[in-house]
Amino acid sequence: MPHKTRVVESNLSAAKLREVKPMIHEDLETLRKRFNAINESKEPVRTNRLSQIITDMEQTYNIPNFYSAAYSFNNPEVMSLYREIQNARFFKEVR
Repeated sequence: MPHKTRVVESNLSAAKLREVKPMIHEDLETLRKRFNAINESKEPVRTNRLSQIITDMEQTYNIPNFYSAAYSFNNPEVMSLYREIQNARFFKEVR
């Protein structure tokens, strides 16, 4: 029996995905400045504040909890910054 790969898609409609577009550029610029300022902070404040900005992005841009190819395709600027912030965090277990 062949193994089937299942892609988890968000339950967001195409209209909901497009509705994110108008506020992207201005808000992303503000978030980028906030990220750069936070990145200069010392640990553990830095990582805690990065976690908060990630939560803010998830709520503002309705970022799905599970990977959505459609969302990533329709919102490349949002996902690029989101991934950059996620990758900037430090975790105690990793050190």
